[in-house]
Amino acid sequence: MHAVTGAMVHCVVLYKASSDRYQRAYTEVFERHQHLDLDPVLERDFQADVVLIVRSKNFERVAFLAGDQVFTAPVNLRQILTLDPNFATYSLRLGKRITRCQPLGTESGNPPFLQLDGLPGDWLAWRWDTGTGDWCGANSVDGNVLSRANVLAAFEHPIASKISGPQTLEMSLHAAGIGTKIGICSVEPQVVNLAVNPHGAIPADTLLERWESGYQLSLRLVATREADSCHIIGDLPLERRG
Repeated sequence: MHAVTGAMVHCVVLYKASSDRYQRAYTEVFERHQHLDLDPVLERDFQADVVLIVRSKNFERVAFLAGDQVFTAPVNLRQILTLDPNFATYSLRLGKRITRCQPLGTESGNPPFLQLDGLPGDWLAWRWDTGTGDWCGANSVDGNVLSRANVLAAFEHPIASKISGPQTLEMSLHAAGIGTKIGICSVEPQVVNLAVNPHGAIPADTLLERWESGYQLSLRLVATREADSCHIIGDLPLERRG
């Protein structure tokens, strides 16, 4: 929906296909995005795969994203890369209108924002330990820009052996103590999590059949919805793929 500009972005897509039909569908998705620097990796062992991916890429920063996230506002990586990742962690999913934590079912409000010298006018800063809900997740795997060196250090922590999926990955990063004290985000959230099929109301095979018939989820409604949470639950219409 929106572009990420200002620096090269290398995207590793860790995915799991439960059948040949799903594998063909994934391949079609990847082929439709050949203009991107995509590196699809078929999951075999989540913990080993994630560790190997991060270790093998020679970048200073890493950001984990979930498969249900969509970019809803432009992202200028050149500006984000001016941050020292050991001083502050940039969050792509937070913004001033985020006042509710949907997974916890709680109102979070905004944390007290800080006045920092040199902070761009469209950025917000706060201390992670003064926030609640999503405003206290310094090591979120839903779009926080982290120091690769710190993530590698976290992989050496004993708790890293318990990593089995995204939730335990996030828990291991928190437990390893690599979180910064300061959080930074844009005034406007730049990504959102879309829970478009809550509790599997539509069987996965039915969605696969619709994809095979030439349909995809339409994201046009997302562009006009200003959610107060990092997560949106609801249904999206289907549209013919172009």
